[in-house]
Amino acid sequence: MKKIVSALIAAVLAMVLFTACGGSSSAPAAKTAAEVYDAVLAANTISNPRQLTDTDIQFEYLLAMEDVAEFAGVASNDAYNAGVVLVVKAAEGKADTVKAALEEYRQGWLTASAGYTEDYATAIPNVENGVLTASGDLVVMAWASNECADAAGLSAAVDAALK
Repeated sequence: MKKIVSALIAAVLAMVLFTACGGSSSAPAAKTAAEVYDAVLAANTISNPRQLTDTDIQFEYLLAMEDVAEFAGVASNDAYNAGVVLVVKAAEGKADTVKAALEEYRQGWLTASAGYTEDYATAIPNVENGVLTASGDLVVMAWASNECADAAGLSAAVDAALK
């Protein structure tokens, strides 16, 4: 009787093991930072765009490069325009670290701009209402450009890009 029960248990475990290893073609492929960036940028055109470089990522946005697997980003090069789209694919286990550093950057930007409310009349609310979110290993920071026709729809555009 023990041999039969042991054989049944072994058979059930083998079926469970093979079932767990089966692939699923319906699962979506992981998106790259560039794919999400392109989708968000389509909803938030940045005037006079400046492509972000490794130097910008480290010294302006306060990210450690060992926390970044890849990124795509652009910021407005116009005075008093805080428009930005930055998508970072974080290194494994580093999405929360990247998101925290970008939140620190946002708070620093708001503090530095506080004395210039007239100059940054459009930009400050765009930063305050900007999107900073993480989905898996992708972290997105998007601040509406002064020219963004649908600043309120930026959050929806980011959500759609991450799906």
